[in-house]
Amino acid sequence: MYKSLSFSGYAFARDYDEVSSTMDVARESISSLNGGHGVVASVRQTAGRGRQGRAWSSPEGALMVTFLFSTPMPVHAFGGYSLAVGVALTRAFARYGAAVQLKWPNDLVTVRDDRIQKIGGILIEVQDVGATRVLLVGIGINLTSAPDEVEGAAALESVCAENVPLREEALAYIAGALSESHATFEQGGFAKFRAHWEQASAYEKGRTELIVEIGERTVSGIYDGVNDSGALLLMVDGRREVVHSGHTVSARSLRDGAVL
Repeated sequence: MYKSLSFSGYAFARDYDEVSSTMDVARESISSLNGGHGVVASVRQTAGRGRQGRAWSSPEGALMVTFLFSTPMPVHAFGGYSLAVGVALTRAFARYGAAVQLKWPNDLVTVRDDRIQKIGGILIEVQDVGATRVLLVGIGINLTSAPDEVEGAAALESVCAENVPLREEALAYIAGALSESHATFEQGGFAKFRAHWEQASAYEKGRTELIVEIGERTVSGIYDGVNDSGALLLMVDGRREVVHSGHTVSARSLRDGAVL
């Protein structure tokens, strides 16, 4: 069973006590969209997953939710969508004076003593529905506490200048921010979010040293921003390398604090 919530612009918003994962339930809820948007949230997850199939811990004080967005956009136009979601989340939490930073490609973080601590993560899936598509935007955020068993985890509360939002309040702000960012992305893609992403990034151009896994290959270089499709730009031995997908495994000489 679930509790129905009401968010402007969404066909439905369902809040469960416990599910296997909000992404699982969201996939099963696509038929309820009728070409619109939806929300599936849960207090607890028993089998939450992050990027590359990694387990996602669901401690008390966490927010687990998947947003569904119907769109006519072709798949090739989705480049940078997860980064745009990150920007929308930083804007939502800035209401509370939360200095959340972004780690390429899908993490919400804070930097302490030149070390990244993860506050939350984003997982994007695309489902074809006839001639259109549904974007599933899975979000997990440590609101008031971080899992002890996860090294380098932090809570949003630790970077808030004000009291951290209650779970349903946070859901409402995020729903509004993502609905707005989705409409903006449909109109102009990631180019409209690029400057804000670079401003909120945990990386500093020309200074931050990154090691990125790209499939079976590992690349080391100096951060040089992101491009209009959300690809990571690295200076490697004097030449620029464009990384469209990968996993950042190491970062040094980070930006200490976000710009609100």
